[in-house]
Amino acid sequence: STGADFSDFGAPPLKRVPKPYAPEHPHGELLKRKSLTITAPLPTNWQNDGLVPSILTVAKALEPVRAWLADG
Repeated sequence: STGADFSDFGAPPLKRVPKPYAPEHPHGELLKRKSLTITAPLPTNWQNDGLVPSILTVAKALEPVRAWLADG
């Protein structure tokens, strides 16, 4: 687990799931968003490992989310 969280950011979400997706789509709440922010904490040892390597570690852990959004 990355400890990542989706954040409310930007414009209010759509009232309905957009077409071509079904209203009961399992990711309907995410599909209604006009923007999306994902936040994740840095590893506790980031100061020892360095900021950039630690950010890259978090980014790699979140890669499945990026891939899912890109394939959507």
